[in-house]
Amino acid sequence: MLRDADPYKSVLIVEGSHDKSVFENLTSIDDCELEVGYGKQNVCGAVQLLNMYSKTLYPSLGGYLGIVDSDFKGLDGKGNLSDENIVETDGHDLEYMLLNSMALDRHLDSLLETSAHERITICKETFKQCLFELGSQIGYLRLKVYDYCKRYSISCNSGLYESLTIKYVRSLDANHRLSWTAALYCINSTSGFDAYSESEVSNDEWEILRRKHEAYLCHGKDMLETVFCELLPKVTQAEIGREFYVGKERARSQLTNNYDMSVFKKSQLYLSIKAWESHTGFYVLAD
Repeated sequence: MLRDADPYKSVLIVEGSHDKSVFENLTSIDDCELEVGYGKQNVCGAVQLLNMYSKTLYPSLGGYLGIVDSDFKGLDGKGNLSDENIVETDGHDLEYMLLNSMALDRHLDSLLETSAHERITICKETFKQCLFELGSQIGYLRLKVYDYCKRYSISCNSGLYESLTIKYVRSLDANHRLSWTAALYCINSTSGFDAYSESEVSNDEWEILRRKHEAYLCHGKDMLETVFCELLPKVTQAEIGREFYVGKERARSQLTNNYDMSVFKKSQLYLSIKAWESHTGFYVLAD
């Protein structure tokens, strides 16, 4: 990343390979190199190391930018990032940005029907409403489990969260909603947190957090990789009488392809990158 051979190229560091596949459609290959940091901590660590080098060994070093997930911004007690060479996603993560954009509408149109149809339109709106409501519920439960584990110094890996998410979605009621009782049963049976009770969650608290911070409460990776694929057939069966299935890799690929520059320009992340470009004189985006 020191770019001895090409010091005029910028380097964009993203958290994961899926993030890279999105930004490959948005960045200029002539002006920017994409690197995967494999995790938020690694991206931040790389930028901090480059910051140190630019002040000591390489005073002319510049043009490096990290993009990280916002995660539960403002909800988990952690402070905001303040590094001028790091920008954060709109909402919880990049997957949330894909789903909260025209990329989702384009994908649903290609799945359901290309021509306008009243029942199809209603089905799309019902699906999106259920998707984001459920995403905020599961995000809220993730946050509560995270707090619980931190409080009692319990190790909690990503595999546990994925198992929980799958169980949550398969416990949906007839209205495609998740009851807290079912959710608590999933947590206790999957994680072994026998002390986890209904006193740990509150419908009122979830509603308040959703109204104020839905973008950061919704967990986009859960919504895309698990909820989307489990929820779509349930909603389409109920609304139009035919179940539509889509695998998570196809869903991710289609949404990534649909997330072009015309969609990205409507995001705060786009504006943050443009501001960085203007400040540093290096270029990242393909526009």
